[in-house]
Amino acid sequence: MTDEKINREQLDWDSEDFIQLVNKTAICLTDYVTKANKGQVSVADLRPMQENQLDLKADELITTGALADSGLGSFLNTYLAHSTQLHHPNYMAHQTASPAIPSSLAELIHGSINNPGAIYEMGSTAASLEHVVLNWMLKKLAWKPEPLKQSDGDHGAGALMNGGSLANLVALLAARSHIAPDAWEQGNPNDLKLLAPANTHYSIERSLSIMGLGSLALVPVEVDEHERMIPSALNETIEKTQASGFRVMAVVANACATGSGLFDPLDEIAHVCEQHQVWLHVDACHGSSFLLSNKLKHLLKGAERADSFVWDAHKMMRVSGLCSAVLVKDAAHLQNAFKQQASYLFYGSPSMGKDYLHRTVECTKTALGTKLFLTLAWKGEKAIAEYIENRVLMTRKAYSIISSRDHFYCPYVPESNILCFRYKDDDELQVEIRETLLKAGTYHLTSTALNGKRYLRITVMTSVTTEETIEKLVTEIERQW
Repeated sequence: MTDEKINREQLDWDSEDFIQLVNKTAICLTDYVTKANKGQVSVADLRPMQENQLDLKADELITTGALADSGLGSFLNTYLAHSTQLHHPNYMAHQTASPAIPSSLAELIHGSINNPGAIYEMGSTAASLEHVVLNWMLKKLAWKPEPLKQSDGDHGAGALMNGGSLANLVALLAARSHIAPDAWEQGNPNDLKLLAPANTHYSIERSLSIMGLGSLALVPVEVDEHERMIPSALNETIEKTQASGFRVMAVVANACATGSGLFDPLDEIAHVCEQHQVWLHVDACHGSSFLLSNKLKHLLKGAERADSFVWDAHKMMRVSGLCSAVLVKDAAHLQNAFKQQASYLFYGSPSMGKDYLHRTVECTKTALGTKLFLTLAWKGEKAIAEYIENRVLMTRKAYSIISSRDHFYCPYVPESNILCFRYKDDDELQVEIRETLLKAGTYHLTSTALNGKRYLRITVMTSVTTEETIEKLVTEIERQW
């Protein structure tokens, strides 16, 4: 059949329709982001799920397929109107980026070509870019990058995956393979423990249960008044654990803690781990990107001495979710995390590039390296570093504004773009303030507990959050309470 005889109905991809739909989507999204940036809409419009489903005509559209005819614009406007506005100046809740344009473009590219990134023959360009950005990360840690060809030399390695929870799981699998090489086939020995501060991210304990070690394998390490790990206490905990007949599979340090945004003293912790020859894993999902900044990277001093490291690009690097990296100093440890073969994937001649399936839970994973690469390549890493520095500076200004007002209290000077504060001395009031502001759609904050007390918590993510935003937030709290 000649090209002339192929009509639009015979194609599974109608180019004219695609261009029209992309243009219509781009117009809707541009309006959404513009209004959010200017604060012209509510930061959140939370409604019962049933109302959303009815307004979106979800059941009807599934049955009729009318979206393909003329319903896209109406559907998108409804969908976006009731979405959380991460580009809004008053969005200061969770550690989720207001994504930059190149990351959005990468999502469109992958959604169109659908090349998985874990098998080289299925996504060769995606895997090629993943290798580039992983080596870029390894170099930021002062770890030796991984060569293209298999090497017995001493070098690092990594893999991108969908979220820090998966990355933490894989890092702990690598730690387990180091101390118990037969665990993949034989199961877990019954003498393994993991040491971490009590405020470690929930994914660490979840990983232990997924691995079959159980949550009781986590031994808490004493922390200071701001919930940062105390190195001398770590030393004592390791000694007590070993004296009780257990082996320490790994120590997990925060960089930074999710709740407070404060960094554990990594250099001192690394010294203790080296003395006891214990694996050190640094959960740097949020603070990892500070390695780009000459002004902030001192907070991660000692991370280069770790055995494994987790980095979320979808937090401070303006990459859309999800895009996380697990990195190891010694590539052999990551290769040993999974010991499994798939005869329908690996046979015949060697791959012409890197296959990441041996390092990840996922097989058909998205082209994560592409959106991180495009975001970096768009304006360069210096621009991202300046963005990070600016958001941390804005958080410190927020600290000055909030702590200077009557009845407000900040427990610490922020080290990152995360700040906790209280208004009056009442735990229930903190929750009431957050819920009231969120329900009204005026401000999106979160709340956390530090040392047994309930705090309000802000995470300054978007570039349009200013001192004026913080002043108005404080004034609104004073006005209502």
